[in-house]
Amino acid sequence: MFILVGVYVLANAQPVSREPSFLRDWLPVSIGEYVLDDGSAVGTYLQYNSKPYTMASKSYKKNDAAITMIIFDYNTVPEVIDRATASWTEALNQENDEYSMSVLTVSGYKAWESFTKKTKDAQLYVSINNRYLLHLSGSNQQSSTYLRKVAEGLPYKKLIQ
Repeated sequence: MFILVGVYVLANAQPVSREPSFLRDWLPVSIGEYVLDDGSAVGTYLQYNSKPYTMASKSYKKNDAAITMIIFDYNTVPEVIDRATASWTEALNQENDEYSMSVLTVSGYKAWESFTKKTKDAQLYVSINNRYLLHLSGSNQQSSTYLRKVAEGLPYKKLIQ
C-alpha cells in the first residue's frame, strides 16, 4: 500500500461490481401498466473463471403479456461483455416473415433487438459503458418497440455514477 498526500492508493486494485441490491433497486418498480410480479425481484453474485460479477432481475405482468428485465455488472469480467456485443454490427439488421432484428442505440448506448413474429417474443440488449448489460425480454408483444421505449426511460446516470 502506498500513501500519497494523505490518500491511500492500493497497489494492484481489482475492479469490483455493484452490489446486487443496488442493481435490483435500479430496476423500476413498475413499467407503465405492467406491475411487478410478486417475488420476482432477485439479485445475486455469479462467477466467471473464478471472478465474481453481479446481476439482478425483475419480472412484470400485464394481463397475458410479461416483461423481464435483467442487468449484469461485468466490471470484473469485461471479456464477457466484449464477446456478447462483438457481433452487434449493421450486418445483423434483418427482417423477414418470421422475425426482425437490428442494431441500434438506446439513450446513446449500443443495443440489439429482435422480434419473433409468430410467438410475439421481443428481446432487447443494451450495453452500458462496456460494463453493464441490460436485457429486456417480452412475451405477447406487438413488436420490440415497447421494450425500446422502456429502456429509453431508465435512469442510466444513477447506474454509471
